[in-house]
Amino acid sequence: MAFNNKDISVILQGAINPQITPKAIKAIKTILPGAFVIVSTWKSESYDIINCDKLVISEPPESIPVHNNHKSSTNNTNRMIYGVQQGLKVVSTPYVLKLRTDIILQDTEFLRYWEAYPTRIEKYQLFQHRILNYYLFAPQFSYLQGRKIPTLFHPSDWMFFGLTSDVKKLFDIPLQPEPLYSRWWVKHNKRPEQIDCWPEAVFRYAPEQYLFYSAIKNKFPNIGFESYMDISREKESLSKQIMANNFIILDYRQWHIKMPKYQALIGTIPYGQTSHSVWLESYKKYCDICFKIPWKEKLFTCLSFNILEILKTKRLELEKKFVLNLFPMLYKIHIKRKYSNEPDKLKRKMSLFAKPKKQYVYPEDIINEKILKK
Repeated sequence: MAFNNKDISVILQGAINPQITPKAIKAIKTILPGAFVIVSTWKSESYDIINCDKLVISEPPESIPVHNNHKSSTNNTNRMIYGVQQGLKVVSTPYVLKLRTDIILQDTEFLRYWEAYPTRIEKYQLFQHRILNYYLFAPQFSYLQGRKIPTLFHPSDWMFFGLTSDVKKLFDIPLQPEPLYSRWWVKHNKRPEQIDCWPEAVFRYAPEQYLFYSAIKNKFPNIGFESYMDISREKESLSKQIMANNFIILDYRQWHIKMPKYQALIGTIPYGQTSHSVWLESYKKYCDICFKIPWKEKLFTCLSFNILEILKTKRLELEKKFVLNLFPMLYKIHIKRKYSNEPDKLKRKMSLFAKPKKQYVYPEDIINEKILKK
């Protein structure tokens, strides 16, 4: 589908970065000439340097500390939601692209995927059309204590492109009750069978989870997603089905951006993040079982968590990720000889050969483990 740029509004939301935000606006005007550029920011910002079509200035909601040990880490969920809501009020075009004010768009490659995956299951549809979404901070799971902990209802909040009516539906939610949600675990007890993938956090939901769960819970009132640790096989399956039917997740190969704050991550697939290849697996499983995943995407799935990570890994880690996987027997002989007189080091090195634990762990597994031990 060929888009008319005049049908697209772009909302840049957040604090103004004097070095980055003007470049972000210039890039949009170059890449999408004719698009309506909106900057939604705060009264405290230096917005006199901004050259956009519409400047929306609001009073920022309060940010609440979300870690017990890091007072500087605050929850900006309400700022993100409110800022986008205010920007959406002035959108009159059929399509809207939501970005952060520190993201510099490089091209419009992502638009090629707008109609690439048409099959959907009506039961799980929230939006009229799927929304294009980014892969960083859209995790499938978190990794803790040698186990993968599923992460539910968690799209990325960096970028959204879709029908304006759909993006409005996504953001048509109340602000978080504060400080209750940001300080949730100060007054509530975590259940012993739950593995906490964010042990220092005291918030109820990650910002992206609050956004999406608030948008879908009216249509799916029986989910009962109590907090980010409220995980079960049933809820994980529902989360994947809803995500597959309402988003198209694109990675750095399809959505080209610059973002100085996270530039080291862009161009990689951090462990646990939902690459486009991984999303295609969900699309095939939950939406279109006849869909054939291209062999290049299958290959990328295999390599993205292996070779690409190895190339970016510190030298000291190569023995674990490279030699260990390719030449396990030779490596085992080598470390037995090298550390024969150092039993502690030998034990640590030999632990690398231990069989991995279950791929995923759920609260019911932990309960069963405790029952068996008794």
